[in-house]
Amino acid sequence: MDNIEWFCKQTSVKSQQYAIGSDGLPDVDWRDKCGAYAALKSDHLKRLADLLVTPDNKAYQDAVEYKLQRFALDQMAADGVELRCVTEQSIEALALKMANLVRWVYQYNLKDNYMKRAGKLWFTGIAMSEGTYKATWLKYEQKMAQNLIDWTAEIDSVIGEYRRGMRAA
Repeated sequence: MDNIEWFCKQTSVKSQQYAIGSDGLPDVDWRDKCGAYAALKSDHLKRLADLLVTPDNKAYQDAVEYKLQRFALDQMAADGVELRCVTEQSIEALALKMANLVRWVYQYNLKDNYMKRAGKLWFTGIAMSEGTYKATWLKYEQKMAQNLIDWTAEIDSVIGEYRRGMRAA
């Protein structure tokens, strides 16, 4: 079982069990998972871990989207990008809609061939042509997706270190 699967499995408060595991040690319970959660130092990692455990929680979805939006806006500012298209949305609103799109595709493991780009733009309310989006904004969407992949790998690494420490103790 990989680290994230271990973390997500039964990460909830329940009654104490005194059963002995297959290796002769007591099974891992929710307190051990809380320790793994506490080992995550960054706020964005904790929000993504929350979302992995309870994927239908709107507050966790919003928190992850907000973190993605902030990273994207910082990157856009560094690149000197402005919202040049004629639209009623601000660059902040566009970045949030892009973050919603990325989180949705990532969370439900939908590949690019599952839905065409125009359908994704329509679904998230991004009001611009597919060509305009692809020319200017697609690279920021891809960076957001890479952020989620990197954050998940970091969560996996931190939880793995915590589990190794548990076994050594």
